[in-house]
Amino acid sequence: MSSQIGTKVTVNTSNINFFLAKLDRILNLKILNALAFPLTLVTLITFLTSFFLHFSPTIYFALFNLMALNLFFVNAKLYHIFKIKNYVPVVSINNTLSNIQSGNQTEIGSLLDYDTCRIFKPAYLSDPDSFFIALSKTSQVRFIFYKAGISLQELVGVSTATTIDQVFLSSAKMAGGFEQKLIGSSDLFWGFYETSNNLRRFFADRNLKEDDVYNLVFWEKTIWDEEQKKRHFLDPDHWISTGGIGKSWSAGYTQNLDIYAKDMTEIIAKGLARYSVISRMELVDTMQTILTKNHSHLIMVGEAGVGKKSLVREFAKQVLYGKVMPSLRYRRILELETGALLAGASQKEGEVELRFKSILDDACRAGNIILFIDDIDALLLEEGQGSVNAAQVLIPYLESGALQLIGATTPEKWHKICANSKINNYFNKLVIPEGDENVTLRILQDLSFQFEYKYKITVTYQSLKEAYRDAKKYIPYKAFPAKAIDLLEESCIKAQNMGLKVLSPEIIQKTISQNTNIPVQEASGNEKDVLLNLENFLHQRVVGQDDAVKAVANAMRRARAGLESGKRPVASFLFLGPTGVGKTELSKALAESYFGSEQNMVRLDMSEYQNDDAIYKLLGNDNDAGGYLTKPIREKPFSLVLLDEIEKASPDILNLFLQILDDGRITDNLERTIDFTHTIIIATSNAGSEIIRERAAEGNSSNKEFAKILLDKLLRDGIFRPEFVNRFDSMITFDPLSEFQIREIAELMIKEIQKKLLTERDRKLEVTSQAVTKLASLGFNPQFGAREMRRVMQEQLENFIAKKVLGDEEDKDTPIVFDVGDIEE
Repeated sequence: MSSQIGTKVTVNTSNINFFLAKLDRILNLKILNALAFPLTLVTLITFLTSFFLHFSPTIYFALFNLMALNLFFVNAKLYHIFKIKNYVPVVSINNTLSNIQSGNQTEIGSLLDYDTCRIFKPAYLSDPDSFFIALSKTSQVRFIFYKAGISLQELVGVSTATTIDQVFLSSAKMAGGFEQKLIGSSDLFWGFYETSNNLRRFFADRNLKEDDVYNLVFWEKTIWDEEQKKRHFLDPDHWISTGGIGKSWSAGYTQNLDIYAKDMTEIIAKGLARYSVISRMELVDTMQTILTKNHSHLIMVGEAGVGKKSLVREFAKQVLYGKVMPSLRYRRILELETGALLAGASQKEGEVELRFKSILDDACRAGNIILFIDDIDALLLEEGQGSVNAAQVLIPYLESGALQLIGATTPEKWHKICANSKINNYFNKLVIPEGDENVTLRILQDLSFQFEYKYKITVTYQSLKEAYRDAKKYIPYKAFPAKAIDLLEESCIKAQNMGLKVLSPEIIQKTISQNTNIPVQEASGNEKDVLLNLENFLHQRVVGQDDAVKAVANAMRRARAGLESGKRPVASFLFLGPTGVGKTELSKALAESYFGSEQNMVRLDMSEYQNDDAIYKLLGNDNDAGGYLTKPIREKPFSLVLLDEIEKASPDILNLFLQILDDGRITDNLERTIDFTHTIIIATSNAGSEIIRERAAEGNSSNKEFAKILLDKLLRDGIFRPEFVNRFDSMITFDPLSEFQIREIAELMIKEIQKKLLTERDRKLEVTSQAVTKLASLGFNPQFGAREMRRVMQEQLENFIAKKVLGDEEDKDTPIVFDVGDIEE
């Protein structure tokens, strides 16, 4: 039967797959397959039992026929699985596409796989919507919707508004792109999606873009291919590709080496590898190319977590299945466990070297060993008591060519190894970069099934994407894919503890928020109220300075609303004003409100960075000293950076911060990129303080017009360069404090002392109004601002309290009272 779809494509429903699909519906081959094997086993047992019990020949003949009949069904089913169900069509998909694109009428039914033929009906040729509904019930397409977190009930009422010929043409292109021999259900699903604007909108409404839908299809195809490979375990071609059952017998005995090493090939054979690296096979091919050369050794250099060991496992897998160059076949890939090797090193000098030498001797005698040493720097760097430098032990073996070695380390450690030894001359270096989004998502897809089984929870595609996105943004100093894997697993544990059945993106966000103290989810409830009234929160610690507080609050609201570019610091300010007017206090309050604690602040006195070589103090040097800027930000990227007296820094330092303010990143002494896109940067300066005081004395507070006048003067005087000032989001001037504001600050300081005394000594403190007035009067100094008030509090109030507490003159239940008469003139 041939049915025409359009002017170019027809479907012939008389091919073998359509015939088998009809037969399957009639005979229900699934039930036959389920019954055939156990029935054959029962028959065989009965036949053997009857033989020993000496049944009559007639019974023997009947049982023999029954067993033969069962074996026939078994063999028929095996042939169905391995040959008919996976038959190769006469015409290839690519040739079919060429015919269609050339305008020739083309039969495409013979290219449909068995599962598609099972659900296909001729009526679907004129009813695309019904065809799509039928497709959505196949196991392949159900998987796509399941992982997308979409119920099939949501499809009710959705019209595809496309034509069958367009669908088949698009699906054939998809299948051809994956070098398939047949068109499957997932290919047809993609054909519907690509040609239907309604379906595109349907997925877009659920935050799934075209790339996301493609990734879902790719995910399904990966799983489907694995299932197909399992069905071919009896295929002789598969036996040949593995190198034969007796392949491992050729491996030499390594009794001593086996104590301190594990066989990675055996791990692969048992299916214990954590995840596949199918999307990074070019790196595995490069490894093979390097190791194919005579007497060659490989050093893999990459940050912790980029997947160096997983690449070695994949290489071991290629060796196991014989998919390598002839010179690498039948090799054993052994991983040296450095922890076991180094155990007891501090107790007996030279023992590690002897152990290591015996291991290398063992590997050389075997003659077929490729030895993998993860964290090889533990052997090649002398760092602390009990450490060992195995370089001198290792070099003769590297020169001999009797064994091959794969080492793995980080760029930082490799830099140190190269500086202290010539061993790098014996290795071919392979840099392992971080995986990009597609690579990481593929790995997360592989691992999600393990996590689903382990934690009894469903992991959706949106959760995988959220794990990648949040790990990229909020965990900058771990490497992909490890940081996304760790975040995903931690979120699965959290969801399980909450009694949830589905891991949602919101759980990923909650997990990252708890780990970083950064609000990741959209603001809601109390947090919204805090953001909308942030000025009030900041004014709890900062007196006056309304313009500065308002500018900072607006910047934080923009950042929390997600309006920042993500390519620069969250916010950057240049604070100008006299000493002691609240520049530092506002910075501390901001660190507390946004980063959760004022301890999340890196404070640098820029007067210490006036020399030309001061830049190494910020970035570090070759001896790993310094790094007073880069090290804390690398360890705690969510921080506020406070640069006190920025005008005193050398020009090179200012150029450094130009790059940070503009690009949000710099490179440290070890060529590592340090990310500042999660920081708030505040630079303070006393420059122009006299002009600010003069304006305040005239009764005018600082405003935007005055800020422009001040800036022009600072530029004319050469204190700052225009390109430096323009990099800040805002330049904010701070007014001198009035006598009334100093009294407010005095009250804030007293509250702080009262709270501390109650917490640490369980004593109450009362300060009379007259005493507050007197203290504020003593602490008012326009030149030093609140700093003079802090000095007065220490000399008057805190000294008074110390004497009272130490003298224990009164009962602890009696409050300590500080009156004006207690102030010492």
